[in-house]
Amino acid sequence: MIELRNVEIKDYIINANIDEFSNIGIFCDDINVIKDLSLYISGINKSNIYYLDNNIYDNNEYFKSRIFINNNINYLNTLNADKISSYFLNNYQKALDNNYFKELVKASKIRLNAKYKYYYEFDDNKKSQANNILALSFLQRRIIFQAFKNLDNEYIKNEYKKKKETIFLDDIKDINKYLDILDYMLILYKGRIFYQDLNKDYLKVLKNEESNNIEIIKNLMYEDDKYYYVYNTDNVKSIKKLKYETINIKKIGEKHE
Repeated sequence: MIELRNVEIKDYIINANIDEFSNIGIFCDDINVIKDLSLYISGINKSNIYYLDNNIYDNNEYFKSRIFINNNINYLNTLNADKISSYFLNNYQKALDNNYFKELVKASKIRLNAKYKYYYEFDDNKKSQANNILALSFLQRRIIFQAFKNLDNEYIKNEYKKKKETIFLDDIKDINKYLDILDYMLILYKGRIFYQDLNKDYLKVLKNEESNNIEIIKNLMYEDDKYYYVYNTDNVKSIKKLKYETINIKKIGEKHE
C-alpha cells in the first residue's frame, strides 16, 4: 500500500491509500499538478508519501519495487530485447521479461512504418507505443505519466488490464482513454478531490439555468462543454426542473449525440 499523507500541491491537500496491485488512474485539470504528483509518487522528489510505513523519497527498497515512465521521453532506439534488458539491468537494476517484450513487439506490429537505419526512429505515436511495451515488460510495478499520449491502442490497454499493478497519471481531458482498464480513480478537479471505484453510478446533468446550483458545484466531479458529472445524491436530484440521467462513471467524457 502506498500512502499519501497530507500531500500539498497547489490548491490540493491529498490523503489517499493506493493499492499498488490494482490499476489506478490519477487525473487533474492542471497537468502541472499531475506532473509534480508523478515525481512524488515515483519517489524522485520529496513529499509525504509512504511505502511500508517508510517515506519513498530516495528509498532504495521502494525504487527496487517500481519503475517510472514519463511518456514524453523517448526511452528506446532499438527493439532488440536482449540489448534493452542488459542496459536496464546493468544501469538501473531493473529486470525485463525478454520473451514478453518480444511477444508485445510482434503482436503490436510496432516495426511497421518505424524508420530504421542503424537504430529505430519513432514518431509520436510509435514512441508512445514503444514506451508502453517497455513499461509492460518490466517485472516491477509501473508508474506512468501520460501513458496514452498520442496513442489509443486496444491491444496495449488489454495487456494493462491483465497485468494490473500500474498507476497512470494524466490530464483529466484524456480520462476516457483509461476508464476501461482502471479499478480506481483519484480525480483532482477545481480544488476538489474524489477517490472512486468504477462500479458506482453518478449523475450526468445537463448544463442549464437549473443546474447553476450550489449542490451541483459542491458535488461536481468533472464537466465538459455540455454536462456536469456529479455525485448521485438526493439533494442534487431534488433540484426542480433539473435534467439529468444516472450513468456509470465509465461513461464520463463519452461523445454526445
